[in-house]
Amino acid sequence: MKKPIVIMAFASLFLSLSLTSCSSPESDVSEAQEEVNEAQNELDVANMELEKDIKKFRTATFEKIEVNNVRISELKENIKNDKSALKSIHEKQVIDLQARNNDLKMRLNNYKGEGEDKWEDFKKEFEHDMNEIGSSLKDLTVSNTK
Repeated sequence: MKKPIVIMAFASLFLSLSLTSCSSPESDVSEAQEEVNEAQNELDVANMELEKDIKKFRTATFEKIEVNNVRISELKENIKNDKSALKSIHEKQVIDLQARNNDLKMRLNNYKGEGEDKWEDFKKEFEHDMNEIGSSLKDLTVSNTK
């Protein structure tokens, strides 16, 4: 008589433990949905920050492009009055710089946000190209005034 009671006690204990340790599929789904919602919110915040960074970069870069355009216009005027043998070379250099400057403007206008890693790569390459144009403009100005 003692043996069946002990077996019954262990069976009920095992059954109650197994029932309480199992989670229902509904709670698993709700937990997964919460995790998905959190991840989506984090992604939305990251995308908004990326868009702000892109917008800020575009604004600052368009200003630099316009400064380059002014410098290019000034160089064109100076070249018109240039009597040196380098006049045609300077004209070609200015035309090349203007084309590169316009190309940068188009690249920036056409850029679509494609994730933070690609944005950082684009920005690094773009800033390098922008600095090259700035250096070329300075070099041309220096050689043009001699």
